[in-house]
Amino acid sequence: EPAHLLNEIVDAIKRYIVLNDEQAVAVALWIALTWLIDFVSVAPLLIITAPEKACGKSQLLTVLGYLVKHPLPNANSSASFLFRAISKWHPTLLIDEADTFIRENEELKGLVNAGHTRANAFVGRTVSVNGDFEPAYFDVWGAKAFAGIALERHLADATMSRGIVINLRRKMS
Repeated sequence: EPAHLLNEIVDAIKRYIVLNDEQAVAVALWIALTWLIDFVSVAPLLIITAPEKACGKSQLLTVLGYLVKHPLPNANSSASFLFRAISKWHPTLLIDEADTFIRENEELKGLVNAGHTRANAFVGRTVSVNGDFEPAYFDVWGAKAFAGIALERHLADATMSRGIVINLRRKMS
């Protein structure tokens, strides 16, 4: 039963991460999206942000890694690696420490924004084939989650508007 399964996922998330009920439901639904990615046309980003360290951002990515379809956890990977990995493996990207590298990386920002809708989820590049440069088209469609400190300062407005934003805080003592 889908409702029962989603409730179990919410409970599992809340067992390890401090967040409110609405956020836990949103994360559970995003996890379900990763399993249904072949049947949807829009894939909202999951943007996990917090004002400071030690709020559970990386921990939530770890939990996601156990629950999403084909997880590919990474941090500070090059755009060329990511678009090739997405095109080849069709993973769910789980990108940590996004605040430390994404703002200055125009190629990566373009990849993220292009991969939001299935119809526009392509990146064109030239690749070397037997010493000649040939055009190549890479499919960057798929579910993507980002975690970092104050991501609203590091991600473009267009990127933020394409996301489900989960604001984490430190656990109250």
